[in-house]
Amino acid sequence: MTARLPKRHEWPAHWLNGEVRKHCIRCEVEVERMERVCPRCFAPLRKECPRCHYWVELDASSCISCRYAFPLPVGEKATIRLWHPR
Repeated sequence: MTARLPKRHEWPAHWLNGEVRKHCIRCEVEVERMERVCPRCFAPLRKECPRCHYWVELDASSCISCRYAFPLPVGEKATIRLWHPR
């Protein structure tokens, strides 16, 4: 006899039952959900909205309190170096 494999929609969703853990980006230590800085390396974990001063996630594109849209980070410009023989 062969064991019947479960279909994709029958897989147990055990990851939905648990709590999501948050880790520091820099040192990878587990941190509390509402921490503003990492207790080990003091890296920022949240940023403050300049309009309403609500603390949001670092990767948030807008404030969840006042809907302020954070400016996009400016990308680095390409540098062209010319090579001249001497």
